[in-house]
Amino acid sequence: MNNYLSSAVTLCDSLDRETGLLLRKKKELTDRALKLAEAGKPKSNWELQGILRVAAFVLGFLAGR
Repeated sequence: MNNYLSSAVTLCDSLDRETGLLLRKKKELTDRALKLAEAGKPKSNWELQGILRVAAFVLGFLAGR
């Protein structure tokens, strides 16, 4: 009976380690997916928009001269 109990405890310990490993892997994959989703979000580029507005203003000013 002691041998069965020892085997059961060993099996439970092994399952705990595997479960912990799987949970860590799941968290890593979730974190990577969230990071990729965040990187893929469209962003407004205020600097580029500002440069284009200044260029349009300057061209409009020069054309009006």
